[in-house]
Amino acid sequence: MVEKFIRKAAEKLEHGTTLISGVIAQMTEDIEAWRLQQIESKKLSKPVKRELTASEKETAINCLQRENLMQWTMQTLLNTGIIGEAENAMILNIAMTSRLYEDPVSVICLSQSGTGKSYLLERVAKCFPMEDIIENTQFTDNSFFYWKDGIKGKIILIEDMEGAQNVEYPMRELITKKYITKTTVHKDAKGNMQTVQYRVDGPATFLGCTTKERIYEDNANRCILIYLDSSKDQDKSIIEYHKRNRAGIVDKQAEESNRKLLMNMQLLLQPKRVINPYAPLIDLPESVLKPRRSIGILLSFIEAITLYHQHQCQQEQGVLITHPTHIEWGFKLLKESLFRKSDELSAALRNFLESLKVLLTKQQKQSFYAMDIRQQLQLNPRTLRRYLYELQEYGYIKITGGNKYKKGYEYELTTQATANHLQSSIDKHIETVMQKIGKAYKEQQEQKTVSRPVGQQLVKPVLSYSTAS
Repeated sequence: MVEKFIRKAAEKLEHGTTLISGVIAQMTEDIEAWRLQQIESKKLSKPVKRELTASEKETAINCLQRENLMQWTMQTLLNTGIIGEAENAMILNIAMTSRLYEDPVSVICLSQSGTGKSYLLERVAKCFPMEDIIENTQFTDNSFFYWKDGIKGKIILIEDMEGAQNVEYPMRELITKKYITKTTVHKDAKGNMQTVQYRVDGPATFLGCTTKERIYEDNANRCILIYLDSSKDQDKSIIEYHKRNRAGIVDKQAEESNRKLLMNMQLLLQPKRVINPYAPLIDLPESVLKPRRSIGILLSFIEAITLYHQHQCQQEQGVLITHPTHIEWGFKLLKESLFRKSDELSAALRNFLESLKVLLTKQQKQSFYAMDIRQQLQLNPRTLRRYLYELQEYGYIKITGGNKYKKGYEYELTTQATANHLQSSIDKHIETVMQKIGKAYKEQQEQKTVSRPVGQQLVKPVLSYSTAS
């Protein structure tokens, strides 16, 4: 067709076919080059890893060598514009740091709409190198199988887990197996059908948010579950921050400086192997549901804390050795998560039950009607009915009178046991475990003293066994 067009154009324009074919070839090359340029312009540009100056590197190393690194990092995170949620922010920080580890941890944040889940996630993510972060609003069924650049060592942010329902299965496989595979059929250049297998290697760190009170059990077992503070005091703190921000009182430059410092510290961290010599002494409370996966998450989280301390902790042939303080911080940060995994009730249902007990104690009542407590607890009628039905199914309340058609049923609590009993049992278990680890650490240091040359200093243990904080 092109040759036919050239002959007709040569006849019409009264020029040679050689000249016309050269012009057509040049036009074709120019159009193809423009087309490729348009395609490339629509692609997202990849962030380039930033090189630190000598001054920035020195400051970041000094921060990474701080004796109170975890406490200092937690306070610095709060100085980046995060209001409250110090422990949740630190959990997210360690989880994102675990992207450099062979067994990273993933986190799912559960809370009501409007409590700031996405805000917390974004604020912590801004303290990490942008080239390590993949942020998406929605995923298609085959999103992960055709990732050309790979997702190994990446942080994948999911603002709403509802937008990731199509890829929940490959996400679970990436968390557990660290890779996913897919087999499809394609036609080759000759039209023959061929079987092609795609493989995407991980591991990767997944961080997501959801408004659901309960999530699919197979997803919950593989992740750390955190719950945001929805108290009135937290509301007041956030509202006050918004007011100060609009009034220009908030020092935005200081917030950005803190974010940049934390990012520089992350740029100096390197993937390393970690050994936890105290792992055999770490046990979970018997009340924790699904302990087989929970113990793996806890140990990986502790090892991620050790990785974060790589510029100051003990190393043997390039392998980082976990210190008892790393274990203590792991328990301290995940204590709430362990409590939630020990509780048969969801976080929202547990909060409702505790609020109900406080209200009845305050009013000096033994029984209640749904109509009487709905307005005082400010709950949606459908939500209240669901809560009462679930508590009745679990045996926490029972119907003692009333009827469905007039004032409603009269309910009464069947047990006075509170969440504090479960929390205190977890605290006692953690304290026992830490005492065993402290004893093992002390014996280890004494053995080193015997074989150590005279005059050589010992490392001072900074462990405190109290978990009350």
